[in-house]
Amino acid sequence: MRQTPLRESQYGFEKYKILFDKKGLLNLSMKIQSYGSPWENTKYYLFDINDDTEIGENLFINKKMLLNLCNKKIKNQVGKCFNMKSLSQYKINTNNMGKGVDISFIFYDKSGYPQYLALFKWKEIENFISKKYKNLLLQE
Repeated sequence: MRQTPLRESQYGFEKYKILFDKKGLLNLSMKIQSYGSPWENTKYYLFDINDDTEIGENLFINKKMLLNLCNKKIKNQVGKCFNMKSLSQYKINTNNMGKGVDISFIFYDKSGYPQYLALFKWKEIENFISKKYKNLLLQE
């Protein structure tokens, strides 16, 4: 860790949390901090362990329409819209049996802090999930 690019850029991570781990899909959150600063943030990642890849926005289809729905949900919550460009930050929320029940999209303000959350139940989001991953996410 001493000689990695993360350390050279004065960032590090404090801890991680596994949010979803099923059928070769791993969703985790990672707390990132800036050395010598109070700034810290949480980033979310979804990996396909079988393909050794980060899935990110590739989990979704019809991204433009999904971004519009996120914007509508946030506008209903906080009364304003803002420019959303990415669906890469999300977490799969599970019940106590480990089954995915919904997805929370996290959007950041200009300073980089998470500000807005758009929550979608499975019934709302399932038509936006790519076929490659839909069955893996919805299986018991």
